[in-house]
Amino acid sequence: MGFEINCFVSPSLVNEDLICNICGGVLEDGLWSPECEHSFCKVCIHKWLQRSTVCPNDRQYLNLTLLKPIPRFMRNILDKLEMKCKFIGNGCLQVIPLESLRQHIPVCDFNPDKQIDCVSGCGLTLKKRELESHNCVKALRQRVDTLVEENMKYERSVTSVRFELNSLRNENKKTNELVNSLQNDVKRLLADRQMSVSTDSNASAVPQSSLGVKSEKNSRMVPNPYVLITPLQSS
Repeated sequence: MGFEINCFVSPSLVNEDLICNICGGVLEDGLWSPECEHSFCKVCIHKWLQRSTVCPNDRQYLNLTLLKPIPRFMRNILDKLEMKCKFIGNGCLQVIPLESLRQHIPVCDFNPDKQIDCVSGCGLTLKKRELESHNCVKALRQRVDTLVEENMKYERSVTSVRFELNSLRNENKKTNELVNSLQNDVKRLLADRQMSVSTDSNASAVPQSSLGVKSEKNSRMVPNPYVLITPLQSS
């Protein structure tokens, strides 16, 4: 929502281009459409586009992606506009440039929500509106109760975290044991395989001396094809 025009020192000097086309107030966090050149408060146009897809002025198509921050020259004009403090009804007569309004509100002495320290010396910080009904003893007891409750929540949280940590440690231990077991199985399988390969190699290897003996025996048994057999003569 925009700023009410009557909150400005000179409402008649506010250019109509600085007026939101939805709420009729002076632009707050202004956005504009480069297509149709209409300007809106950020909150106003966001709410409008939740239920419509056209500009509220000329009915042209419009969505959030088409909107841009208002041009710098418009922001500069807005920032220099002089405003009455929103707590003028409480007694604040200060005149503030719009660009300084957000800094002034929290520290304004007439702001009922201004944070102040207890004047009785209990050390608590409270809103100015609460000062008249403030009771130091009661407030401190409430503060202690709040701190005790927060501490109990913290302790429960710590206990829960410790339980989770122990669970993770147990899971990690089991995982490491499984990994070690698998590694031992792999080593055992590799050793068995190596032994099997060595046994097969020894079985297939024949000593050279044995081969020589067998060769010699075989050569004796084979007849010489060039030896003629003399036929037996009859008597």
